[in-house]
Amino acid sequence: MSGTGTKTASATETFAEQVIRVTRPVLTDLLEIVEMYQHLTEDEAYQYVLDFREFLNERYLNYIEITWTSRSTGVVIDGLKYIIVNGQAFREMGRAGGLVYDAAIKNAIFNIRINYTQLWHEKSEQYKADFKSKLAIPWSPAASLNYGGGTYTSDGHSYGQASLGVDRLRFRKS
Repeated sequence: MSGTGTKTASATETFAEQVIRVTRPVLTDLLEIVEMYQHLTEDEAYQYVLDFREFLNERYLNYIEITWTSRSTGVVIDGLKYIIVNGQAFREMGRAGGLVYDAAIKNAIFNIRINYTQLWHEKSEQYKADFKSKLAIPWSPAASLNYGGGTYTSDGHSYGQASLGVDRLRFRKS
């Protein structure tokens, strides 16, 4: 007697679970920044990531940007940008971290910014105020940055699975 059979296994994550999965590497990077530069506390790093998750759950976030600017010139000297990628059928979960200490940014001005999707901009001012009132970080508009001719390029780090991902870019001076 012979026979054949197949078994199909499927692990489907909810969107909220995908959000948690893709923000863990961002948290890892923030914790490396805490350890190397003390520009924020561990608790603040967790609070930022919790807010990122709230924005992502509602599809309000285009990207997250971490910058260091020169205290004397105000020009960006280093940065990380996490581009949110929605709707791709397959994403690969890369390894987080890999940041290298740079003495030039130890005393720089540290900043975390977010960029909103069109969906966010379509909401009423009252809705936005109510949404933000429930967040850990008091988000507010920020002035434009002077990139001094530098640009963001891929550093080979992508985090994601299923239909949500984050591509990490690194600022490079020209």
